[in-house]
Amino acid sequence: MAREAGKSRLVLQTRVELVENHEAFTRLGFSITAHTAHEGFDRPTSVTMVRSVRSGSADVGRRSDGAEEEF
Repeated sequence: MAREAGKSRLVLQTRVELVENHEAFTRLGFSITAHTAHEGFDRPTSVTMVRSVRSGSADVGRRSDGAEEEF
Protein backbone atom coordinates (compact mmCIF):
# COMPACT_ATOMS: atom_id res chain seq x y z
CA MET A 1 0.00 0.00 0.00
CA ALA A 2 2.73 2.51 0.93
CA ARG A 3 4.87 1.48 -2.04
CA GLU A 4 1.93 1.87 -4.41
CA ALA A 5 1.31 5.33 -2.96
CA GLY A 6 4.89 6.30 -3.84
CA LYS A 7 6.14 6.43 -0.25
CA SER A 8 9.81 5.66 0.33
CA ARG A 9 9.61 4.94 4.06
CA LEU A 10 7.34 4.11 6.96
CA VAL A 11 7.57 6.14 10.17
CA LEU A 12 5.99 5.09 13.44
CA GLN A 13 6.03 6.08 17.08
CA THR A 14 5.70 3.85 20.11
CA ARG A 15 5.88 4.55 23.82
CA VAL A 16 9.29 4.38 25.48
CA GLU A 17 8.04 1.84 28.02
CA LEU A 18 6.88 -0.66 25.37
CA VAL A 19 10.27 -2.30 24.86
CA GLU A 20 8.67 -5.40 23.35
CA ASN A 21 7.27 -3.18 20.57
CA HIS A 22 10.74 -1.73 19.90
CA GLU A 23 12.12 -5.26 19.58
CA ALA A 24 9.28 -6.44 17.33
CA PHE A 25 9.56 -3.45 15.00
CA THR A 26 13.35 -3.84 14.88
CA ARG A 27 12.87 -7.43 13.70
CA LEU A 28 10.60 -6.03 10.97
CA GLY A 29 13.39 -3.75 9.71
CA PHE A 30 12.69 -0.54 11.61
CA SER A 31 15.44 1.51 13.26
CA ILE A 32 15.12 4.04 16.07
CA THR A 33 15.71 7.56 14.79
CA ALA A 34 14.52 9.76 17.66
CA HIS A 35 13.26 9.94 21.22
CA THR A 36 10.67 12.65 21.87
CA ALA A 37 8.68 13.94 24.84
CA HIS A 38 4.98 14.67 24.90
CA GLU A 39 4.02 18.16 26.01
CA GLY A 40 4.39 18.58 29.76
CA PHE A 41 6.99 15.82 30.21
CA ASP A 42 10.66 16.45 30.95
CA ARG A 43 11.78 13.01 29.75
CA PRO A 44 11.35 11.06 26.51
CA THR A 45 7.94 9.40 26.22
CA SER A 46 8.01 8.20 22.59
CA VAL A 47 10.40 6.42 20.26
CA THR A 48 10.31 7.22 16.53
CA MET A 49 11.23 4.37 14.20
CA VAL A 50 11.76 4.33 10.42
CA ARG A 51 11.82 1.58 7.78
CA SER A 52 12.49 1.79 4.05
CA VAL A 53 9.59 0.68 1.87
CA ARG A 54 11.66 -0.10 -1.22
CA SER A 55 14.34 -2.37 0.14
CA GLY A 56 12.73 -3.64 3.34
CA SER A 57 15.77 -2.59 5.32
CA ALA A 58 16.03 0.31 7.70
CA ASP A 59 16.53 3.61 5.90
CA VAL A 60 17.93 5.81 8.63
CA GLY A 61 19.47 9.18 8.02
CA ARG A 62 20.94 11.32 10.76
CA ARG A 63 22.53 14.71 10.45
CA SER A 64 25.63 15.59 12.43
CA ASP A 65 23.46 17.53 14.90
CA GLY A 66 21.47 14.34 15.65
CA ALA A 67 18.28 15.41 13.89
CA GLU A 68 16.51 13.06 11.52
CA GLU A 69 17.53 13.49 7.89
CA GLU A 70 14.75 14.11 5.37
CA PHE A 71 14.59 11.72 2.41
